[in-house]
Amino acid sequence: MSYSPNDALTVVQNLVHGVPTAAIQAQACDQVNSMIWTFYPWAWTIKSLTPINCSQGTQDYAPTNTDILRPLKLRLVRTDVTPNEFREMALLANLSPELTRTGGLETITSCGWYASGPFIRLMYAASVSGTQTLQIQGEYQAVPTTITAANITSTFAQLGIGNNGLPDRYFNGFVEGLLWKLYQLSDDPRAGTMQYAKNGSYMRQYSGQLGIFMDALLQMARTEDLASGDQFEFPAQPLGVGRSYWPGLYGV
Repeated sequence: MSYSPNDALTVVQNLVHGVPTAAIQAQACDQVNSMIWTFYPWAWTIKSLTPINCSQGTQDYAPTNTDILRPLKLRLVRTDVTPNEFREMALLANLSPELTRTGGLETITSCGWYASGPFIRLMYAASVSGTQTLQIQGEYQAVPTTITAANITSTFAQLGIGNNGLPDRYFNGFVEGLLWKLYQLSDDPRAGTMQYAKNGSYMRQYSGQLGIFMDALLQMARTEDLASGDQFEFPAQPLGVGRSYWPGLYGV
């Protein structure tokens, strides 16, 4: 079975004691869907970046994709050799214009995303000579499809990317979110609140249905995160221990 936002409305309307929802139900579904979508880089929200060809002396590149919410992974790829050579780049928040120094596959190790452009800025201007070809490739989280009265009965798969949307196993999270939103819009105290802790830690505390919804989101994100693999690889020996081919961190 593949659920739709309207299926969630059917469930929730039995819990809000007949509060009329026709005037705001599409907007409520869209708000909840957007909150879920942007909470985590879910697998069903990710698309491949259309490759961007690098050119000599150019540092900033505008993607042809118009639905980028945020880039997730960007890499330089040399495509004039077989097999292609790939180098992952680190995403940095701030990179200054740098057109004097140029770099290539091995020396451009980072890039930045500037949504105001929008454009991708490489660490240095690209150095591309002769028959060499470099591309910027990667993945990004796309913006969500707006839920309206016209598509509220469409399945989440149809509202997603390439018939890949919110999985049925997470339908309960959408239901909990929609119940919170309808409580909130009808001034029902069961909606709950959010407040910051007063101990200076700036921790958020949730109550009521909002707390149940946020817990569902965290459970969903934890399930996704466990499937993404380890983010770091640690050495089998301490960094200070030397080897015949490497003297170690302290030269011993």
